[in-house]
Amino acid sequence: MLNLLNVVQAPMPLKRLDTSPSLARSAQDAIREYILTNRLPPGSELPPETELVKQMGISRNSVREAVKALSALGMIEVRRGSGLYVGDFSLDPLLDSLSYNVWMELDALTDLLQVRRVLETGMIGQAIEKMQPADHAKLRVILAEMKVRAEKNQEFPEEDREFHRCLFLCLNNKVLLKLLDNFWLMLRRAIENFDIANVTVMRTYCDHAEIAEAVIVGDVEAARVKLGQHYAGVAERLERSRQTQAKLNVRGHAAQRNQPL
Repeated sequence: MLNLLNVVQAPMPLKRLDTSPSLARSAQDAIREYILTNRLPPGSELPPETELVKQMGISRNSVREAVKALSALGMIEVRRGSGLYVGDFSLDPLLDSLSYNVWMELDALTDLLQVRRVLETGMIGQAIEKMQPADHAKLRVILAEMKVRAEKNQEFPEEDREFHRCLFLCLNNKVLLKLLDNFWLMLRRAIENFDIANVTVMRTYCDHAEIAEAVIVGDVEAARVKLGQHYAGVAERLERSRQTQAKLNVRGHAAQRNQPL
């Protein structure tokens, strides 16, 4: 009697594509659908390039462009001399691309700041529940370093980065930590690019001290409020810079119009 459980089903083939101006993009979608339809886990071998060309009915160049794009996103792993494989799940390529493209746009940074505020205020309750005395002690050490620099009217970007990381490290959520760290990096690049100076470093230190105090005593609601107030201050800095940049752009356009031909 045939044991159906031992029958290895052939994978669903890739869809044949119609000719279009964006064949490479269509090929990307087809390969993604192939992976999902066949429920291929990371490390699974994919059809070779020649078979992809045959099944989708498109040129080798279009397939190579699609593979290159999916490889950049981490969805496909190209092993030289071996073939194509399903890549390991990772947000790193997407987030790295995001941080490269967004830091030059203040409007987009404002939107991302709102997302980061929602993430932190939404997760802080879980973090407070899991924090241990060692985590509280680390927060105090970071705050002490912040205070020393603030009293010298110096900014403390690395301490700020470590403070927010310390808040959520206990959750062991790698995706959350990666998101928060990328948001921090984008903001720092914007601050350097647009010269968004923090003229109230002591106020910023006090913001962090108030957040830490609420976290250490276990007051979730107060921690959320203090985090929200902190990010409201950062948003104000971005808005001031955005308005200044808009004025400079207007002046620049006016000067160009007044130039003689």
